[in-house]
Parts: sequence; C-alpha cells; structure tokens
Amino acid sequence: MFVMTCFSQVTLRSTKAVANPGTIVIDSIVTAHFDSVVSAQFLYKWDTSVVTFIDIIGKEKLKLVDSTNFFLKNISSGSFFFVYFPSSKITLPDSASIFKVRFYVKGKKGQSTVLKADEDIIKQQYLEIVQDSNNVTINRYPNIIPGYICVQECLPNSISTLDDKKIDIFPNPFSNSFQIRTDLEDIVEIQVLNAF
Repeated sequence: MFVMTCFSQVTLRSTKAVANPGTIVIDSIVTAHFDSVVSAQFLYKWDTSVVTFIDIIGKEKLKLVDSTNFFLKNISSGSFFFVYFPSSKITLPDSASIFKVRFYVKGKKGQSTVLKADEDIIKQQYLEIVQDSNNVTINRYPNIIPGYICVQECLPNSISTLDDKKIDIFPNPFSNSFQIRTDLEDIVEIQVLNAF
C-alpha cells in the first residue's frame, strides 16, 4: 500500500512596522505549514538607506549557526543568503519564527523598506523549501508575504509598492512543467527562455 501525505504550501511572512529613526526593529520570519521540511534556502533583502543590519537572533528552534546557515558577506549591500539542511525532517507549528533579524532604523520620515525572502537566480541563490512525504521529495516554492519598515509613517503611495505585487512560480522554474500565479492585474507578456 502506497500512502502519500499532501502538504499545504509553506508560507514565510515578515513583520510590518512603523518606527522612529534611532530605534531598533526586529523582523521575525514566521512560518505556516512548515511540515516535514528537509531543506530550505532563500535570499533575505532590505534597503540599506532605510535600515542597518545589526544581527540575527532567535535561532534556537532550528539550531541555526551563523557560519553554517547564514552567508553574511553581502549585508553591506542589503542581503544575506540563508541555507538549512537538517539531519532529519523538521516540523514547526504555525506562527513559529525560524529566526529574527534586528535592524537599526536610520531613514528619514516617509522612507520605507520591504523585508522579504527572495532569490537571485544569476547568483544561484534560489528560493525553495523542500518537504519529504514518506520518502517522496516534494520541492515547494513557498508563499512569500513581504513585510516592511516605514520611518515614522507609511505614505499612501509607498504602501502599494511595499505590498509588492508578486509572481509565484511553482514547483520551480526548472521543472519540465510549472504554474505561474500572480496578483498583477494586467500582464502584457510572459517569456520562458530555455537557458540550457
């Protein structure tokens, strides 16, 4: 008898905050449907003109280590790459934080930055969370809910850009077949190029 468990799409959600210059804001990377995960990786990004990276805290749940799980060489340009390969499947309850990023707010009133998990395909820094169902690997492109930090106030015209219209490609763009889901109202053209 063959039994396969179906998983919901893993979600990664960042914090939404309004803060004063000179204060510290903590972005808690919160998950949902983080079930039977065997690996995870993503690029985490922010705007360095608005906030300064301080450090990463709250790593205990996944037993994360800076030198193993976080590639911090690009923090001066506003990103780091997170990689996680546990020795066995990991499941976390919904609303659990996988780690937290501390920022010092330095921007001016009305400035804002998006906080989000992302990818840079050119640098081979991919966004994926892989789950294992009874030894069947399921490669999932996670649902990303960006967060933001606004300095003193979120201007109405900045909120629409902060909410960040998204395009999800799953299971991943390198499969023989994949789906594209978007919340964009009008799409003029989609091109899929074969780079191989």
